[in-house]
Amino acid sequence: MSLVYIQNDDLLIRNFKLSDINRQYINWLNNKKLLRYSNNKFVSFNKKKCIIFFKSFKSSKNLFLAILSKKNLELIGTLTCYFSNNNKICDIGILLGHKNYKSKSYGTQAWIMILNFLKKNYKLKKISAGTVVKNIKMIKIFKKSGMIYDGFRKKNFYEKKPLDLVFYAKYF
Repeated sequence: MSLVYIQNDDLLIRNFKLSDINRQYINWLNNKKLLRYSNNKFVSFNKKKCIIFFKSFKSSKNLFLAILSKKNLELIGTLTCYFSNNNKICDIGILLGHKNYKSKSYGTQAWIMILNFLKKNYKLKKISAGTVVKNIKMIKIFKKSGMIYDGFRKKNFYEKKPLDLVFYAKYF
């Protein structure tokens, strides 16, 4: 796993640390409303499961990153980057868990920061991401960051009824 350290005036993005696994983080993962658009909403998380997930990145080229408020170095979210090296593609995801930082552009800032970092430091042809068609906030982040619509999977996610997944990408 590569060492990552990215910052702007508001945020610091760095590798997730074992010490970041605390009660608040585990509560985010068990918050069904927060994870309503994630398949992880079906999982019950505890510290042991979080440590196993954390360790799975140690022996891979994939990235598990912490998003911190630069003001107080408080963990506010996470980013994941999964690389398909043969295809030169990276699929990314974000979780902004801290309620005090929601709907204040921090998710968009972190998203743009990681896109720029990946473009600069990896020889990629494409960065991709997807979400449920109802996740309007995430789709706005995709568009604000310059990603373009890249397809869909019809009725591939269930939230009381079947929903489509939409995918966005940035090509280089």
